Amino acid sequence: MNATFVVIGGGIAGVTCAETLAFYQPEREIVLVSESSLIKTVTNLLALTQNLTTFNVEEASSNELSSKYENIKVVHGKLNKVNDKEKYVIINPDIRINYEYLYSIEYFIERLRDSKRIAVVGNGGIASEIIYKIQNTDIDWIIKDNHISSTFVDPGAGEFFQSSLHKSFKTTEESPNKRMRYDEESGSKSGAALGPDWYKHFQIKGASELPPQVKIHYKSEITDVKINPDRENPVEITLNNGGN
Repeated sequence: MNATFVVIGGGIAGVTCAETLAFYQPEREIVLVSESSLIKTVTNLLALTQNLTTFNVEEASSNELSSKYENIKVVHGKLNKVNDKEKYVIINPDIRINYEYLYSIEYFIERLRDSKRIAVVGNGGIASEIIYKIQNTDIDWIIKDNHISSTFVDPGAGEFFQSSLHKSFKTTEESPNKRMRYDEESGSKSGAALGPDWYKHFQIKGASELPPQVKIHYKSEITDVKINPDRENPVEITLNNGGN
């Protein structure tokens, strides 16, 4: 099977990613991989204020997504292997999907292992979770707001949480996960999405041996990205306020 984009995970993030790609790239083939035949969709999206949005999360058959977008194909199965050099994934024991671009947490973790400095763009829940969880790499956090995690908390709470980003040591011990995930048939721990505790099941580490340093770029947006593979930090990002 061949596709331009492969998205791993049938949760809200994965389905929204696939739908957005289908809207902007209607001529490209998209494959969404989900363990469950039910996927998570967002409906009745309504912006109440600048920072407050209400929406419903519903379970729907994966066939509905394929019928809505002709260029999306849903594959049911579990990710077994990612080969980023030859650009293919193996689903279950024998389904091979060749891709140009892959959206997967496993791929992100694999790329991060050789990194000593990264940039994270965005101020939502996933960005906040990733930055808190990442170890052994310096982070430039680029946000357009004047405080962190503004999607969920006010400036006072953001300042309180910010202190946890600069701790010299983060414990690797995680608290017990009391939320259970079940599929729709066997009742085993499985499902379409990674769930709210996704980061607890992964070690997200870079290549540095020093504690991570987080530099926050407030009220910033990216204006240019340059790649120079010969440099120690091959990606150079220019911000609208002149920073890089």
